[in-house]
Amino acid sequence: MKKLRFYICPSCHNFIIAAGDALICCCGKRLKPVKAQKAQGENMLESSITDNDFYITSLHPMTKTHYISFVALITADGLYMKKQYPEWNLSCRIPYVGHGMLVYYCVQHGLFYQLV
Repeated sequence: MKKLRFYICPSCHNFIIAAGDALICCCGKRLKPVKAQKAQGENMLESSITDNDFYITSLHPMTKTHYISFVALITADGLYMKKQYPEWNLSCRIPYVGHGMLVYYCVQHGLFYQLV
């Protein structure tokens, strides 16, 4: 799972995940894999373990033009993803299957990751 690549369309914010390099096109443009940056400070999501789930929240703006599009948990052997929508509060549960890496995409600031 370490070789996962995230391809995100800058026009429509569609996202595609591949297990390696791929030729991906969206909205008539060829997409390059997006490199995740380590989340720090206000860009970090809050996570806690509740009822055998990661409970993930954030005070991140969720407006029509500035929102987190998805939250994913990547473990050694799995990927668990939750789609997020503008004008909804960012709050989701992902099964607790051990420690891993949270990856999430802000449509204005890019792809982030943090260890959980």
